[in-house]
Amino acid sequence: MTVTTDTPEYCLGLAGRMDAQGSMTPNARVLWERGRTMCEHGHVRGGLARLRRAMLVMRGAAE
Repeated sequence: MTVTTDTPEYCLGLAGRMDAQGSMTPNARVLWERGRTMCEHGHVRGGLARLRRAMLVMRGAAE
């Protein structure tokens, strides 16, 4: 079980894991970039929301 928290470390870690996965659709890339930037500037909740939406977009493109 993974426990997620709204911390800057988790936010940036999620962005890093997503980046390591490789190619993203253009829509997912935009959400990922905005989410990562928000995390870097301390807007963790907004950043996580965009990163999670980017993950959903990536999953939808894979199906």
